[in-house]
Amino acid sequence: MAQFNLRRRHPVNKREARTLNAALAEAHGLEFSYRPGEVELAQSPTGQALLRDGRVIAFERGDRWHLAVRGLLELAPPGGWVQVDMGAVPFLRNGANVMAAGINDVAEAVTKGDLVWVREENHQRPLAVGEASMDGAEMVAAARGMAVKTLHHIGDTVWDFGGDD
Repeated sequence: MAQFNLRRRHPVNKREARTLNAALAEAHGLEFSYRPGEVELAQSPTGQALLRDGRVIAFERGDRWHLAVRGLLELAPPGGWVQVDMGAVPFLRNGANVMAAGINDVAEAVTKGDLVWVREENHQRPLAVGEASMDGAEMVAAARGMAVKTLHHIGDTVWDFGGDD
């Protein structure tokens, strides 16, 4: 397994906390109240990462912030999700991209290029985070093709960073 390295790790100051709260609120429509010193900010190979108790709870992709799977487990946002059937779960745990054939529901307003979270149909628990390759209505209607490119999933190096569960 590849190592996940974080550099320049430091506690979040007041200004950074305000910026992060606003960015995450804009991305998910939830109120965030991370206080200075409660979380840490670190530089990852692909951008910045937000940590709480040594575990990655959010990450930056381009200029957008998104909750990591651990953050989604704490605060499942009401929108921005793609739901897959149980047949897709083992493949997603191994890091596969989400195929349109396995999708049975999508939150409103999901468009191509959005960062979305993938949940399973029985308990609506998050499995992965990815970038939508097609619009939401197109995902449900399509019988084939890649619908979401997986960026982070349960069991990857980001998930494993910070200890065992």
